[in-house]
Amino acid sequence: ATPSRLSGQPAPRQTLDVLAAETFDRLGIAWRQGKAQQLYNAGLTTQVPWRTIFDTSPRRISRRLEVGKGVVEYEN
Repeated sequence: ATPSRLSGQPAPRQTLDVLAAETFDRLGIAWRQGKAQQLYNAGLTTQVPWRTIFDTSPRRISRRLEVGKGVVEYEN
């Protein structure tokens, strides 16, 4: 974390998506983007996913990854 220029409080260096993907890679957990994000990136929907969801199937993850008010959710 780096200090925020506005408040001086710690602020994440990257977005929650990037930090979660980096964490999964370091832990050796296979992951993909959630279904909603995949559909949006493929241009099959115009609805922007607002939650951070990762597909970790078939592995069940019990860790809670959180940055500020943002929380990573899992789908299988």
